[in-house]
Amino acid sequence: MKAFNRGRRLLALGALTTLAVAGAALSAEAGSKLQEHSKTAKVASSTSQALRAKCGKDGLAASAGFAGRFDASLSPPAIHEALPVQQTISGRTATARLANVGQPAKVSGYAYCGGPSLTAVSRTATIDSEQPKSVTATCAGDRTAYSGGFKTAFEIVGEDPTGAVAVGSYRSSRNAWKTTFISPGGDPTRITSYVYCARAKALAVRSKSHSISLSLGGSEPAPINGIKRADVIARCKRGELPISGGFRPQRVNPQSGPLAIGSRRASATAWTVRMAAMASPDASENAKAKLTAFVYCSK
Repeated sequence: MKAFNRGRRLLALGALTTLAVAGAALSAEAGSKLQEHSKTAKVASSTSQALRAKCGKDGLAASAGFAGRFDASLSPPAIHEALPVQQTISGRTATARLANVGQPAKVSGYAYCGGPSLTAVSRTATIDSEQPKSVTATCAGDRTAYSGGFKTAFEIVGEDPTGAVAVGSYRSSRNAWKTTFISPGGDPTRITSYVYCARAKALAVRSKSHSISLSLGGSEPAPINGIKRADVIARCKRGELPISGGFRPQRVNPQSGPLAIGSRRASATAWTVRMAAMASPDASENAKAKLTAFVYCSK
């Protein structure tokens, strides 16, 4: 197993970041009548937690999201982590698995319910180095990508990380979903990208990009133990409603990120991705970490 210090700085991006995600319960009209359901749990240190949000009578799951939650009872309250390991849907259930290497933390998975019947298509590969690797799943025939997800494995044994986390997950064409993974320890790990396909007109894509300065200065909020964070909000146009969302880093540096530590629908018209990046006193003023948030909208 690889030495922990090879992945320590990447893991610290999540472990030292406040994961508060703004947003409230959505109205019944949001997302073409998609209803939000959630499951929240407290995750122990150095473990992962599967959160299964169920739609119940609100129909089939159309898309999924995840987020950590700020816990003021912790001391200090900001020291915890929730890195995305799984985001999948099946029938009336959306599953999010988040890995926690920091203090015990509250995390949530979200299901957005009431969508059409979807067909799941997956593609699996193996990542065996610290360099990012992408996998793309593609719908068959005339079906379009309605939402997407990912699945891998990640754990901490002692101070050694093994496995992978998702650093990008987004629609790469009208019928395909691409997920990018990174393995902090470089251990061989299976990685899977999912696309959920519908016989429907392709959803409109809207995006918003944001850059975080990797120097200790800049206009962002003051870093917490070197970590800078920002909410990146992609909004549907007037008359459109959000169905699903995604995120894509411009590039991933194992030392600085960026990482997506939350991805969920946060209002009746928008999708929010919380990004985190590690600043350094050695970084130049021009060094930046850039991430793009996506929202996929119906009319």
